[in-house]
Amino acid sequence: MQEKTKYNVPDAAHAIRFGADGGSRLVRPLAALLILYTSPLWIENWGLLKAEQLWGLASEQHGQREINSPASTRDDPPENRIHSLPGVPGHGYIEESIPEKYERRYRKWKREFLATEAGRQQWEVFSHHPTLILTITVSRDCSTGAKAGNFNWDVSGNLIGATITLGSNIDDGYPSPSFYPVLNSLRRLDGRKAPAGSILAAAKIAHEFEHINQASAGGLVYRATNEMVKTYNKLFIENGHNTHDPKLLELAVKMGGTPVEICEDREHGAEIKAMCYLFERLTDNALRRVLLANIKETINFFAVSFKQRYAEFIQAQGLSVKGLALAEKQER
Repeated sequence: MQEKTKYNVPDAAHAIRFGADGGSRLVRPLAALLILYTSPLWIENWGLLKAEQLWGLASEQHGQREINSPASTRDDPPENRIHSLPGVPGHGYIEESIPEKYERRYRKWKREFLATEAGRQQWEVFSHHPTLILTITVSRDCSTGAKAGNFNWDVSGNLIGATITLGSNIDDGYPSPSFYPVLNSLRRLDGRKAPAGSILAAAKIAHEFEHINQASAGGLVYRATNEMVKTYNKLFIENGHNTHDPKLLELAVKMGGTPVEICEDREHGAEIKAMCYLFERLTDNALRRVLLANIKETINFFAVSFKQRYAEFIQAQGLSVKGLALAEKQER
């Protein structure tokens, strides 16, 4: 478990949290309140609340813990970690700090990620990044989930440090559909030559890489937004959860949205990158159509406001509306 003192700024860690499917059809106002409580952007001194379990509340201590798995009491000792060699001094690189007992499975997930052009391009970007040292590690604390965090920017707004933490079992488990319509839809391919565990793991890695891209591109604005989210959430607690508080409304204008809306935007952006990886990796056209039909159905129920963003990607792949409609009909 990483200590809070290692965070140079309040960390809006983006966590894929897996467990209950979250399929209960609750009305959106109630869902929004619970999402706010469990948003990865819920940054307080006492910890983060998860994006998983969108229909229930669960706290964690500024790291990542699975609700349904026992919490680890310590990290793997340093002597049992395998470190990659750094790149050229003065430039960014990827440091793979992997506990030895997870090395074999990690290499398998990495190979799967790099089996696509999309994965190779992302890896190349961060292997030769001008400023960023990206650390990738594996922890049993994340279990079947993953997170991107430990963001650190220089005074010019260049991202110079970040960490992707992969759960030791990310080749299993599916997230709730509200923030993760792509990864959640994979579970519905059971019985249809569903993706192997390593492909599921690689899709989660693609999701987390996009969160690093977001933090890098956002620079000081991204960092400032994270700071304002912390202030917003503190005021939200102090005022008795009154979202009409003038101070909260003012903060929402400055941030460009509420913490829930900001979190939704970032997570769906990362989901599209996972979708990009899957569309390239799954070579069976029928399987891809079914997956996309499942994604469309999930979006129509849980994320209507992001429908156009996903539609643009689907259209870019040359998938006909007729073919998608047929796949949806077959699924029903």
